[in-house]
Amino acid sequence: MKKYVIVGCGARGILSYAVPMVKEFSDCAELAGVFDPNHGRMALVSKLCGKPIPAFEDFDTMLDTVRPDAVIHCAAWTAVDAAEEPENYEKVIEIVKKGKIE
Repeated sequence: MKKYVIVGCGARGILSYAVPMVKEFSDCAELAGVFDPNHGRMALVSKLCGKPIPAFEDFDTMLDTVRPDAVIHCAAWTAVDAAEEPENYEKVIEIVKKGKIE
């Protein structure tokens, strides 16, 4: 069983990933946590999934607590070009290491 966490609990994160994972793929995938700055959206995940899903107020805490096999990134990055800027490389590498990706 693979453990997943979702970052970004908008429509795509909830309807395309969270709900199907819990309702259709629970035999092989566990939704082990969600992170979003909007607490209402995190609460909506549990409501629509029909079961409590751990919601984290801090991304790093979620990674350290859950130790997921994969992070599903559904958060909108409004400054798209900034996603590839060198000052963001260190954070991406840290996330990859915590996500057990080699």
